[in-house]
Amino acid sequence: MLRKKQLMTSKLFLNNFRVKSTTGSRQDDDESDFKALEEAAIQETLRESFKKQRKQEDYRLEFPEKYHNDEYWNASIRKQLKSKDGKIQTIYESGKIEVVFPHKVTKQVFPDNYTIVYFFNKDIKQKFPDGKLVYYFAEVDTTQTTMPDGLQIFRFTNNQIEKHYNNGNREIIFADGTTKLITEDEEISTLTEGTIHRVSKDEIQTIENTNGEKEITYPNGRVLKEYPDGRIEEIN
Repeated sequence: MLRKKQLMTSKLFLNNFRVKSTTGSRQDDDESDFKALEEAAIQETLRESFKKQRKQEDYRLEFPEKYHNDEYWNASIRKQLKSKDGKIQTIYESGKIEVVFPHKVTKQVFPDNYTIVYFFNKDIKQKFPDGKLVYYFAEVDTTQTTMPDGLQIFRFTNNQIEKHYNNGNREIIFADGTTKLITEDEEISTLTEGTIHRVSKDEIQTIENTNGEKEITYPNGRVLKEYPDGRIEEIN
């Protein structure tokens, strides 16, 4: 909805620009200028929207305050059980259940089935009520998130994020904000300022600039340049 409103605002501004254009011999030039401005405005709006969406995605290991508030959850013990093998189970009045195993593994289960496990090697596993799974590999400082639909998301120690989709596509979000989408047919890289690089499986390379211009390079060395107004120029 936000993206739609942004596009409508851009088009409204450009329509006002069109109304103010003079008639006669300049009309065709104004029409070309308008189309170029319109294309550039739309592309810029889409890129800004995409950047905001990326900033919201983090995928670090997090401890929701809803569950990690010991003052509330651990306020009063209802029952504590010790088994012969050394396992200790503590049931709190709040409904939280904590199990401490002999090999230094602790498991905590909350009333809505949120579960967190602390392993002896400092790894951490979380299971959320909606089915999302999070596993933190302490030794390599990497977090793996498995979404309910099967999407796998990895966050590495260098802040790089990788998404592995069920259809085989893979998306890489680098620490500087550059992204790369790898599909069966092509690789699409988006730079932080909005420039898009495409490489098809036929090794055709396309650069989409923020001003709406495109540069297409073919395997045989032929290079074409496309302009927002539809003109095509061979530059090599």
